[in-house]
Amino acid sequence: MDTRPIVVGVDGSDGSAAAIRHGADRAYASGRGLHLVHVAPVFIPMSGAAPMGTPYLPQDFDTVGKAVLAEAVEYARALMPSERLTSTLTVGSRSSGLLHEARHASEIVFGEDRTPFLERISFGSMVAQVCAHSPVPVTCVPESWRPDRPELVVVGIHDYNHISLELVRAGFAAAQERAAGIEFIHVWDLPPGYGRMVDSVMDFPRWRTMVEHFVAKAVIEAVGHDAGAFDVRAVHGHPSHELQDRSREATLILLGHHRNGGFFDHLGGTGRALLRTSDCPVEVLPVSDPVVPVDVEQHDEFLRA
Repeated sequence: MDTRPIVVGVDGSDGSAAAIRHGADRAYASGRGLHLVHVAPVFIPMSGAAPMGTPYLPQDFDTVGKAVLAEAVEYARALMPSERLTSTLTVGSRSSGLLHEARHASEIVFGEDRTPFLERISFGSMVAQVCAHSPVPVTCVPESWRPDRPELVVVGIHDYNHISLELVRAGFAAAQERAAGIEFIHVWDLPPGYGRMVDSVMDFPRWRTMVEHFVAKAVIEAVGHDAGAFDVRAVHGHPSHELQDRSREATLILLGHHRNGGFFDHLGGTGRALLRTSDCPVEVLPVSDPVVPVDVEQHDEFLRA
């Protein structure tokens, strides 16, 4: 069992409170610790009081940062034993600070992504940056989230031709931990002009049967024939819209992110959209090979049938 703590990024918002509740629930159930992290912003004085580029924390910033963290710690103490609760105040880039803490974490938890639109298109979302580069799973929790619905883990399958065994196993582990049902969903779409052309000639019932067959085959390959009950859905539509719709009934959306380890790693558009719009927590899992390739001959048989 992974005994490393769950790291929760806090900033004093209602989203942070939701993240603390989610992190505390998971830490309490699994016997792990909860580590709260607040990253205060960098202030670079322009008067020459400190060398340019040197992170500097004015006294007022220090006071505010300590107050934000103290409030988060007090809130968390009501949810889990104090001896399993730790905290850190650091200064600098929020994404860099939290990725630094991720080196010793089992997972990272945030409140929902509230990055303003202009900041997102100019610099990217801090939460998406952490999801793209984190070596451990990252969960984003909506501000209004309350786990008061039937437990269901929904696992997004991006490419049914190459399905990650790690993602499949993580989905079943999440479902088992929550005593939840599990659903695998693959959504396919084309831009409008192309989509209209394909819609007129494609046999969608046959396509759905083919996708469901290969996803189910990958599940058996990953966890064996005793996997238990699971559902597979193949949907023609917009991926972020379809997954956002499923989030209204789910208690967790699980997505995989293939990291190449480079500086320019980034989270895909579906993941970025769900971090902002999902009605339930979204977990982004860093995955690598092995993957389950589709049997080309069987694939062609489906197309010819």
